[in-house]
Amino acid sequence: MDKKVNKEAKHLPLQESGNNLKPTKELLEAIQEGEDIIKGKIKVKGYHNVKEMLKDIINKDS
Repeated sequence: MDKKVNKEAKHLPLQESGNNLKPTKELLEAIQEGEDIIKGKIKVKGYHNVKEMLKDIINKDS
């Protein structure tokens, strides 16, 4: 089965590199950010439910 890359699908996190696909800069940055969150380098807030999250978002906009 031939692997075909849809050149119209610009939203894909991969780009052509010869006959291979490689991750885009944006994908690599997102992966690094995820690793930094896991390692505790970036602090994130967790929520127990969507209601808490929405309340926090609404209060930040005020």
